[in-house]
Amino acid sequence: MREQPLRWCTAPRTAATRRTLIALTAVVGLLARAPSSAETIDPFYSDLLREGSAAHARGDFDGAAKRLRIASFGMLDEPELLAETLVRLSVVHAELGQREAFRTTFDRIVSLEELHAAYARSAMPDDLRSQFEARILDWVPAQALRGSPTFGQLVRRQQLLALESMAAAERRRALERMVGESPGDLSLLLMLSEARLEAGEGREALDSLEPVLAELPNNKPALCLRARAQLQVGKCSETATAEEICNIRQLPIAELEAYLDCLTAGERWMDAARVIVSLPPEVRTARPLVRREKRIARQIPEGAEIIPLPPPAAPEPQAQVFASPPPAPIEPSEPLASRVPPSTLDALRRQLDTADSLSALQAVVSDAATLARRYPNADEPQFLAGEAAYRASDWKRAAEALSASDELPRNRPELHFYLAVSLYELGEQARAAAVLRPALDGLQRTRIVERYLLKILGQGE
Repeated sequence: MREQPLRWCTAPRTAATRRTLIALTAVVGLLARAPSSAETIDPFYSDLLREGSAAHARGDFDGAAKRLRIASFGMLDEPELLAETLVRLSVVHAELGQREAFRTTFDRIVSLEELHAAYARSAMPDDLRSQFEARILDWVPAQALRGSPTFGQLVRRQQLLALESMAAAERRRALERMVGESPGDLSLLLMLSEARLEAGEGREALDSLEPVLAELPNNKPALCLRARAQLQVGKCSETATAEEICNIRQLPIAELEAYLDCLTAGERWMDAARVIVSLPPEVRTARPLVRREKRIARQIPEGAEIIPLPPPAAPEPQAQVFASPPPAPIEPSEPLASRVPPSTLDALRRQLDTADSLSALQAVVSDAATLARRYPNADEPQFLAGEAAYRASDWKRAAEALSASDELPRNRPELHFYLAVSLYELGEQARAAAVLRPALDGLQRTRIVERYLLKILGQGE
């Protein structure tokens, strides 16, 4: 793993201090490159990179831009170092307020990323990366960023952070907009369903849960949300086992009332009594529940043993579907090899979506491969392992994971693309074409997609 730069100063960093630290890291980093990389760079260009970084640190932005621009032409055979040089040049353009030049340089970085994943792999300093990404979000339209798998994650991360500070109604509207932009994003649909539930929109919550459960029929957070939504719309018969799929102890009072009413309407008095005795004291003593408890108690035979519901195996997602603790290790003796804890998949997906360095990405690839091996009969771990390997350009591992399923879902064209590219890079063009064709209508036509379509399918398609 790449070591973090030493921090020898505890005082707040000024802009000049940050530039100096970045420049010093640049010099040390260049000197520390592997010999095979350093030998391919003409000293003329490596000197220009050092001089440009030093000029940036001094606040000589014009001089820095001139040197870094020329230096970039000497890094063409070293994509990761070229990415770092272009990022430095972009930051200088930002200091000068040169939006057009910034955008032109950014487009070069995107093209480089599509070909080599050089930005994700680059060992550039964290401060430099943070400055660059902050300016991207300010100066590049979100729609343009979404076309890039790497930089599109910045938009997603920013949106999710913004959601945390929103009031409930604003958050729901924002999620509806986000789902409209990414209708196939199951995690957004889950978040929208919960927001709708909190607003009392049970019927709308059921609508947004339908595609999630069609794709992931055993997803526990989705099943829990569906049970709660059914309570809101009065579907008693369909919520008969809600205590088995939700942590009923944490349900809002109104939903507990509705559930108890469902049980008593079906004369399931003992089930209702088990729910009552399982509630925390502060919930059980709420006035609406006290009235129901008295009614239920009259129907229970004297001396009957009321067994509380078993405690939940793990904390249930409530306020945030994805705010779950790190997943516990999964033992190889897992009895049901197709039932993956949703919190495990969600946590791993978050790690993949936020991986911003090669070491972080490789860690996700390893963890995803381990999960896929533990659950060989479950599709979603294979898909996640394949996507992670694809992002890391590990074509063999990506092809193996994505080929493990009997058939890739037709409503996930990106999986078809990941598998097709991996097969093509492994020299299996005919098989790649067969995988890619069923997904053509649903693919978002970014530059890298168009490039591979031409490579795999040729001019005619």
